Amino acid sequence: MFEQLLDRIVATAPDVEPSRMRGADAERLVEKIAKAERVLAAVRTVAARRVEESNVWQSRGFRRAEDWMAKVSGISLGEAKVTLQTARRLEDLPLVSRAFLGGDLSEVQARDVSDAAYADPRHERALVTTAK
Repeated sequence: MFEQLLDRIVATAPDVEPSRMRGADAERLVEKIAKAERVLAAVRTVAARRVEESNVWQSRGFRRAEDWMAKVSGISLGEAKVTLQTARRLEDLPLVSRAFLGGDLSEVQARDVSDAAYADPRHERALVTTAK
């Protein structure tokens, strides 16, 4: 179902006509899309971790999971490494993971908070609260 929803968004996006929207409607759309982007970044991050641990990237001809991630996401190799590192850390940081998947943290915030919380998990809740 999630994939079907994504396919529908991709298919209908070219039909969006911002010039026909009222300003307030465009504002609401931007706010909703911003949250959806945060949620999608989180889902992409945790799904990429599953790809990494399943080694499916090897069957696609890649030497490393981060090579695969960079190629399919159109991001740099460095960004791919950081994304996968964040994903691994999220496995041990349930509050950060929940906030990220809920759209309360951006990808950058999730990375920064997971770095700090991984170093000292006792501060996970305070770090998430501050980042929100």
